[in-house]
Amino acid sequence: MGAICSLPVLFGVSCLIGAMLLRAAIRTANRLLGFSPDPGLRSEILVDVDSVDADSGMVDESNPFAVTKFQTVVVDVPPGTGIPFPGFWQAGQIAFVNGLLSVLLALIANLLVAIPDFTSFQLLILTIVAVDSVVVYKLMLPTSLDRAIMVFFLQLFIGALVIAIVVGIVLTVPGI
Repeated sequence: MGAICSLPVLFGVSCLIGAMLLRAAIRTANRLLGFSPDPGLRSEILVDVDSVDADSGMVDESNPFAVTKFQTVVVDVPPGTGIPFPGFWQAGQIAFVNGLLSVLLALIANLLVAIPDFTSFQLLILTIVAVDSVVVYKLMLPTSLDRAIMVFFLQLFIGALVIAIVVGIVLTVPGI
């Protein structure tokens, strides 16, 4: 009976964790796509100062023996039209809808499809959850299908990375 009563709490906590992972995945996707989630974000790049002509600002390739010197230059990252970055509660709503649809679709698949092998059934559920997540991200963010797929895989990668770090800490610290 206690396990049934704890399911809503576990679902709520998993929605909060899913919201944090979703926000991290969207921020990472925007960075990978070259868009800035923050309007005033600045980035540092290295510029070869010897190859730039001081008068024209163009690259001077007349001296092939010049010593290369690099200088760090701060540039503005364009805000662009990346994936819309949701607030925490909006990301929580997206995670809630995604989790609810995943559970409902998994229950429907369990009732409709009779797969005797547990591994094959888990692969079917994983496919259903992946398609469900991509569709929810595409509709609720809103973004294109390829960007929704990118957010899904980045969310999986970041989640696996966090789990690996936590497991590594638990295994290396004595007494936990």
